[in-house]
Amino acid sequence: DLKLLLRGLLSNDERRLGYNSTFYYPAHGGTESLVRALSEDLRAPRLGESVVEIDENARTFATDKGREDKYDYLISTQPVPLLIESMKHAPSNIREAARALSQVSVLNINLGVRGNPGGGRHWIYVPEPEFIFHRVGFPSAFSENVVPAECGSIYLEISYDPAHGIDQEYALNKSIADLRTMGILHKDQTILAEKTIDIPYAYVIFNKARQASLRAIKEYLAQNGIFSIGRFGAWEYTSMED
Repeated sequence: DLKLLLRGLLSNDERRLGYNSTFYYPAHGGTESLVRALSEDLRAPRLGESVVEIDENARTFATDKGREDKYDYLISTQPVPLLIESMKHAPSNIREAARALSQVSVLNINLGVRGNPGGGRHWIYVPEPEFIFHRVGFPSAFSENVVPAECGSIYLEISYDPAHGIDQEYALNKSIADLRTMGILHKDQTILAEKTIDIPYAYVIFNKARQASLRAIKEYLAQNGIFSIGRFGAWEYTSMED
Protein backbone atom coordinates (compact mmCIF):
# COMPACT_ATOMS: atom_id res chain seq x y z
CA ASP A 1 0.00 0.00 0.00
CA LEU A 2 1.67 3.21 -1.22
CA LYS A 3 0.03 5.41 1.43
CA LEU A 4 1.18 3.09 4.23
CA LEU A 5 4.68 2.99 2.75
CA LEU A 6 4.92 6.80 2.59
CA ARG A 7 3.47 7.20 6.08
CA GLY A 8 6.10 4.83 7.44
CA LEU A 9 8.82 6.69 5.59
CA LEU A 10 7.79 10.23 6.54
CA SER A 11 6.04 9.85 9.89
CA ASN A 12 7.46 9.39 13.37
CA ASP A 13 4.18 7.89 14.60
CA GLU A 14 5.47 4.43 15.57
CA ARG A 15 2.03 3.31 16.76
CA ARG A 16 0.73 3.10 13.19
CA LEU A 17 3.64 1.37 11.46
CA GLY A 18 2.12 -2.01 10.64
CA TYR A 19 0.19 -4.71 12.45
CA ASN A 20 3.10 -5.73 14.70
CA SER A 21 4.34 -2.34 15.89
CA THR A 22 3.22 -3.46 19.37
CA PHE A 23 3.20 -7.06 20.57
CA TYR A 24 3.33 -9.36 23.58
CA TYR A 25 6.29 -11.65 24.28
CA PRO A 26 6.81 -14.19 27.10
CA ALA A 27 8.99 -12.86 29.91
CA HIS A 28 10.55 -16.29 30.40
CA GLY A 29 11.22 -19.24 28.10
CA GLY A 30 11.00 -17.45 24.76
CA THR A 31 8.46 -18.46 22.12
CA GLU A 32 8.86 -22.10 23.17
CA SER A 33 6.84 -21.30 26.30
CA LEU A 34 3.77 -20.88 24.05
CA VAL A 35 4.28 -24.36 22.59
CA ARG A 36 4.73 -25.84 26.04
CA ALA A 37 1.54 -24.18 27.31
CA LEU A 38 -0.49 -25.41 24.33
CA SER A 39 0.82 -28.96 24.73
CA GLU A 40 0.06 -29.31 28.46
CA ASP A 41 -3.26 -31.03 27.82
CA LEU A 42 -1.94 -33.49 25.24
CA ARG A 43 -1.81 -37.11 26.34
CA ALA A 44 1.81 -38.33 26.29
CA PRO A 45 3.04 -36.65 23.10
CA ARG A 46 5.81 -38.58 21.33
CA LEU A 47 8.54 -36.06 20.50
CA GLY A 48 11.45 -36.53 18.11
CA GLU A 49 9.49 -39.06 16.06
CA SER A 50 8.49 -38.54 12.44
CA VAL A 51 5.78 -40.22 10.37
CA VAL A 52 7.59 -41.68 7.35
CA GLU A 53 4.89 -43.85 5.75
CA ILE A 54 1.09 -43.71 5.60
CA ASP A 55 -1.01 -46.55 4.24
CA GLU A 56 -4.20 -44.66 3.52
CA ASN A 57 -6.04 -47.81 2.39
CA ALA A 58 -5.39 -49.64 5.66
CA ARG A 59 -5.54 -46.40 7.72
CA THR A 60 -2.15 -47.08 9.32
CA PHE A 61 1.08 -45.14 9.66
CA ALA A 62 4.72 -45.94 10.48
CA THR A 63 7.35 -43.74 12.13
CA ASP A 64 11.12 -43.48 11.88
CA LYS A 65 11.31 -45.18 15.29
CA GLY A 66 9.79 -48.37 13.85
CA ARG A 67 6.38 -47.82 15.46
CA GLU A 68 3.19 -48.67 13.57
CA ASP A 69 -0.32 -47.62 14.55
CA LYS A 70 -3.86 -47.28 13.22
CA TYR A 71 -5.84 -44.07 12.77
CA ASP A 72 -9.45 -43.13 12.21
CA TYR A 73 -8.59 -39.59 11.19
CA LEU A 74 -5.13 -38.10 10.78
CA ILE A 75 -4.24 -34.43 11.33
CA SER A 76 -0.95 -33.43 9.72
CA THR A 77 0.95 -30.14 9.98
CA GLN A 78 4.05 -31.20 8.04
CA PRO A 79 4.72 -29.65 4.60
CA VAL A 80 2.28 -30.93 2.00
CA PRO A 81 4.98 -32.33 -0.35
CA LEU A 82 6.43 -34.45 2.47
CA LEU A 83 2.97 -35.70 3.45
CA ILE A 84 2.14 -36.82 -0.10
CA GLU A 85 5.60 -38.36 -0.50
CA SER A 86 4.97 -40.53 2.57
CA MET A 87 1.61 -41.84 1.33
CA LYS A 88 1.78 -45.37 0.00
CA HIS A 89 -1.06 -45.27 -2.54
CA ALA A 90 -1.15 -41.63 -3.72
CA PRO A 91 -1.83 -41.67 -7.48
CA SER A 92 0.58 -40.05 -9.94
CA ASN A 93 -1.57 -36.94 -10.50
CA ILE A 94 -1.56 -36.21 -6.75
CA ARG A 95 2.20 -36.69 -6.55
CA GLU A 96 2.63 -34.36 -9.54
CA ALA A 97 0.39 -31.77 -7.86
CA ALA A 98 2.58 -31.90 -4.74
CA ARG A 99 5.75 -31.52 -6.82
CA ALA A 100 4.24 -28.42 -8.47
CA LEU A 101 4.22 -26.61 -5.11
CA SER A 102 7.25 -24.45 -4.41
CA GLN A 103 8.77 -22.65 -1.45
CA VAL A 104 11.68 -20.53 -0.29
CA SER A 105 14.13 -21.98 2.23
CA VAL A 106 15.77 -20.04 5.06
CA LEU A 107 19.06 -20.48 6.85
CA ASN A 108 18.60 -19.19 10.40
CA ILE A 109 21.84 -18.17 12.13
CA ASN A 110 21.84 -17.45 15.87
CA LEU A 111 24.64 -15.75 17.77
CA GLY A 112 25.23 -15.18 21.47
CA VAL A 113 27.53 -12.22 22.09
CA ARG A 114 29.14 -10.28 24.88
CA GLY A 115 27.36 -6.96 25.33
CA ASN A 116 24.04 -5.66 24.06
CA PRO A 117 23.69 -5.55 20.25
CA GLY A 118 20.94 -3.80 18.33
CA GLY A 119 20.65 -0.63 20.39
CA GLY A 120 17.25 -1.66 21.78
CA ARG A 121 15.77 -2.52 18.37
CA HIS A 122 13.74 -5.71 18.03
CA TRP A 123 14.38 -6.51 14.37
CA ILE A 124 15.57 -4.82 11.18
CA TYR A 125 14.81 -5.59 7.54
CA VAL A 126 17.89 -5.44 5.33
CA PRO A 127 17.07 -4.84 1.62
CA GLU A 128 20.59 -3.95 0.44
CA PRO A 129 21.95 -6.70 -1.87
CA GLU A 130 25.50 -6.47 -0.49
CA PHE A 131 24.36 -8.03 2.80
CA ILE A 132 23.68 -11.77 2.81
CA PHE A 133 20.73 -11.71 5.25
CA HIS A 134 17.33 -10.09 4.69
CA ARG A 135 16.45 -9.73 8.37
CA VAL A 136 18.35 -9.40 11.61
CA GLY A 137 16.71 -9.50 15.05
CA PHE A 138 17.62 -9.39 18.71
CA PRO A 139 15.78 -11.83 21.04
CA SER A 140 17.53 -10.22 24.03
CA ALA A 141 15.57 -7.05 23.22
CA PHE A 142 12.30 -9.01 23.63
CA SER A 143 13.21 -10.23 27.11
CA GLU A 144 16.38 -9.88 29.16
CA ASN A 145 15.69 -13.34 30.61
CA VAL A 146 16.66 -15.16 27.40
CA VAL A 147 20.38 -14.37 27.83
CA PRO A 148 22.95 -14.43 30.66
CA ALA A 149 23.84 -11.15 32.35
CA GLU A 150 25.78 -8.66 30.23
CA CYS A 151 25.13 -10.68 27.07
CA GLY A 152 22.91 -10.35 24.02
CA SER A 153 21.55 -12.50 21.20
CA ILE A 154 21.17 -12.03 17.45
CA TYR A 155 19.25 -14.01 14.86
CA LEU A 156 19.69 -13.72 11.10
CA GLU A 157 17.51 -14.96 8.26
CA ILE A 158 19.02 -15.80 4.88
CA SER A 159 16.55 -16.86 2.21
CA TYR A 160 17.67 -19.17 -0.58
CA ASP A 161 16.37 -21.32 -3.42
CA PRO A 162 16.13 -24.94 -2.20
CA ALA A 163 17.00 -26.14 -5.70
CA HIS A 164 20.43 -24.51 -5.39
CA GLY A 165 21.09 -24.99 -1.67
CA ILE A 166 23.41 -22.81 0.43
CA ASP A 167 26.98 -23.02 1.72
CA GLN A 168 26.40 -22.81 5.48
CA GLU A 169 30.02 -22.15 6.46
CA TYR A 170 30.31 -19.30 3.95
CA ALA A 171 26.93 -17.91 5.06
CA LEU A 172 28.03 -17.86 8.71
CA ASN A 173 31.34 -16.13 8.00
CA LYS A 174 29.72 -13.62 5.62
CA SER A 175 26.98 -12.88 8.15
CA ILE A 176 29.46 -12.08 10.90
CA ALA A 177 31.44 -9.87 8.51
CA ASP A 178 28.22 -8.09 7.42
CA LEU A 179 27.18 -7.50 11.04
CA ARG A 180 30.54 -5.84 11.68
CA THR A 181 30.22 -3.75 8.50
CA MET A 182 26.78 -2.57 9.62
CA GLY A 183 28.11 -1.69 13.07
CA ILE A 184 25.79 -4.14 14.82
CA LEU A 185 28.81 -6.14 15.96
CA HIS A 186 31.76 -4.03 17.07
CA LYS A 187 35.22 -4.96 15.87
CA ASP A 188 36.32 -6.39 19.21
CA GLN A 189 32.93 -7.76 20.34
CA THR A 190 33.20 -11.41 21.37
CA ILE A 191 30.91 -14.10 19.90
CA LEU A 192 30.21 -16.63 22.66
CA ALA A 193 27.83 -19.04 20.92
CA GLU A 194 26.74 -19.99 17.40
CA LYS A 195 23.81 -22.13 16.23
CA THR A 196 22.72 -22.56 12.62
CA ILE A 197 19.30 -23.99 11.75
CA ASP A 198 18.41 -24.91 8.16
CA ILE A 199 14.68 -24.51 7.43
CA PRO A 200 13.93 -26.20 4.07
CA TYR A 201 10.26 -25.10 4.13
CA ALA A 202 10.11 -21.48 5.29
CA TYR A 203 7.98 -19.31 2.99
CA VAL A 204 5.28 -20.67 0.69
CA ILE A 205 5.37 -19.36 -2.88
CA PHE A 206 1.96 -18.55 -4.33
CA ASN A 207 2.79 -19.81 -7.82
CA LYS A 208 0.27 -20.42 -10.59
CA ALA A 209 0.00 -24.13 -9.81
CA ARG A 210 -0.75 -23.69 -6.10
CA GLN A 211 -4.54 -23.29 -6.14
CA ALA A 212 -5.35 -26.19 -8.48
CA SER A 213 -2.73 -28.44 -6.87
CA LEU A 214 -4.07 -27.86 -3.36
CA ARG A 215 -7.66 -28.45 -4.47
CA ALA A 216 -6.79 -31.89 -5.88
CA ILE A 217 -4.57 -32.80 -2.92
CA LYS A 218 -7.12 -31.79 -0.26
CA GLU A 219 -9.86 -33.74 -2.02
CA TYR A 220 -7.72 -36.87 -2.06
CA LEU A 221 -6.71 -36.42 1.59
CA ALA A 222 -10.31 -35.90 2.70
CA GLN A 223 -11.31 -39.17 1.00
CA ASN A 224 -8.74 -40.89 3.20
CA GLY A 225 -9.56 -39.20 6.52
CA ILE A 226 -6.50 -36.93 6.49
CA PHE A 227 -6.60 -33.22 7.32
CA SER A 228 -3.54 -31.17 6.37
CA ILE A 229 -3.52 -27.93 8.37
CA GLY A 230 -1.27 -25.09 9.55
CA ARG A 231 1.20 -22.92 7.69
CA PHE A 232 2.81 -25.77 5.73
CA GLY A 233 -0.02 -28.27 5.95
CA ALA A 234 -2.43 -25.82 4.32
CA TRP A 235 0.44 -24.39 2.21
CA GLU A 236 -0.36 -20.75 2.94
CA TYR A 237 1.24 -17.76 4.63
CA THR A 238 0.15 -17.60 8.26
CA SER A 239 1.69 -15.57 11.05
CA MET A 240 1.83 -16.13 14.82
CA GLU A 241 -1.72 -15.07 15.67
CA ASP A 242 -3.13 -17.26 12.88
